Amino acid sequence: MQDEINEKTIVLAIKGAKLSGRVLAMAMREYLRHKHNKPTELKSGKHSLKELMRHGGSYSSVEISKKNIKSFDKVAKKHKIMYGIEKDKTQDPPTYYVFFQSNNKDAFEYAFREYTAKVLKHKEKPSIRQKLKNFREQIKNERTADRDKHRSRDIER
Repeated sequence: MQDEINEKTIVLAIKGAKLSGRVLAMAMREYLRHKHNKPTELKSGKHSLKELMRHGGSYSSVEISKKNIKSFDKVAKKHKIMYGIEKDKTQDPPTYYVFFQSNNKDAFEYAFREYTAKVLKHKEKPSIRQKLKNFREQIKNERTADRDKHRSRDIER
């Protein structure tokens, strides 16, 4: 397993009459120059702002709170959105900004709408602890109510 991770293979196809070390070195240099200049494809999800800027394009931003970043991450991955988060330290409680490419604006708006609907739905639902507390009070009220215990002995024949 370790050998598979450490070893990588590159295939170069060169047309020529003679293959010398000099020609092979030039081909490798050309390959490395091409690979270095080519921007790498970023996968969807969270990236650093530097990586996003290197990828190119214009960017827009939206303000988000710290506690909502993780839940937003799930929705963004679902909609395959590349985004970066920047922390604004100049304000006393620091604010966070989500940067995304403006050509993905429609997908981002849809994902953000889904995310806000999810957060609002979560806030409307009562917590499980609150439900348990309500059930306990109901049980106490039922127990304290007057109970009529009638025992009858009937002789059955």
